[in-house]
Amino acid sequence: KETTEVKMKKVFSGLLFSMMIAIFFTGCNKEPSPNDFLQDYVNDWEEQRFEKMYKEYLSTSTKKEVTREAFVNRYEKIYGDMEVENIKISFSPIEEKGVKKQSSIEIPLDISFRTFAGEVKYEEKLMLVKEKDKDEGKRWFVQWQPNLILPGLTHDDKVRIASIEGKRGEIFDRHQKPLATNGTAYEIGLVPEQIEENGKETKEKLAKVLQIPVEEINKK
Repeated sequence: KETTEVKMKKVFSGLLFSMMIAIFFTGCNKEPSPNDFLQDYVNDWEEQRFEKMYKEYLSTSTKKEVTREAFVNRYEKIYGDMEVENIKISFSPIEEKGVKKQSSIEIPLDISFRTFAGEVKYEEKLMLVKEKDKDEGKRWFVQWQPNLILPGLTHDDKVRIASIEGKRGEIFDRHQKPLATNGTAYEIGLVPEQIEENGKETKEKLAKVLQIPVEEINKK
């Protein structure tokens, strides 16, 4: 006959086993958090891990539109040519109870970074879509669009980086007479050591072109 102590041990073991099974299935059925997923994605984006961004986060439809190689090469080149650094991306936390039954959600992002030309700031909306995952059931994926990298950018756009020198501002007095304006200035010079043999002749020719006396050239 089993003693009371043995019976209690069996009951306790059975309860413990049942609790472990319940915890296991609860963990398996828990839907991945869109906030955790998006934060992981943003972290990789800020570190410019484009390979990982494509492989682990992009939706099936996005991967049909663009290959891994094209995605990685394009955005690495754009950020590289612009000398992008200090990327900061933020978003307001999603109310998870309200999105459990939704198949897609749109999230506003605040994006900023520094370039060789200065700081860039803009807002864009990122789309998350729910798809089946072979290991985790259903989870969230990113429906990527090029305008997330640069405002207004499309799949077909070409990006070219060019530096344009700004013009100096012009100054006029109250009578619209120029005090400081933009224009073209010419400079002419002589190297005495190089014109010793024909110095006089060279100075006379130069004086004629400049319409000044030779004496004025000698003073220089």
